[in-house]
Amino acid sequence: MAAAPTPTPKVTTSTTNTAAFMSAFAGITGIAGSILAGETAALTQETNIAIARSQQRILAARRKLEKSRDKKRAKQFLGRQNALFAKAGVTLEGSPIDVIEDSARELEFDSIIKDINANIENSRLESEIGQRGFAARTARAGGIRRAGTTLLETAADVFGKIPKTETKGEK
Repeated sequence: MAAAPTPTPKVTTSTTNTAAFMSAFAGITGIAGSILAGETAALTQETNIAIARSQQRILAARRKLEKSRDKKRAKQFLGRQNALFAKAGVTLEGSPIDVIEDSARELEFDSIIKDINANIENSRLESEIGQRGFAARTARAGGIRRAGTTLLETAADVFGKIPKTETKGEK
């Protein structure tokens, strides 16, 4: 004897409404999660921007201090050079003065090279700040875009679960 077919459960309006509600709730949770993920990524980038700006300030302060120290060392070095020439009884004419001038030029070139290196580092940090700003804006927009997609998918799902009612003239 063949087994009796299992009866198909009757779907009631209450069951359909519950399914629609659960889909809507899942969609709202997904929307909030998308916005939150985008905002979190953006805040991470903005924190990194603040760190890079701090690094720029530290770089500027460090270079200012180095420049001051370089000037002091240059004066000491040139003073020692003058004293050694004077102690040796050499007058500051011709070759000795050329040596002192060359030393002063070399010290100035070293300072200029340090300035250039500091400017390069500052430019790198400025570029990083720009890239991270773009990444923050992109992350926020991505979160909103994903939330919009979730909203549309949820609406389609929920409206697909709501039973249609017949109006006059439809069969």
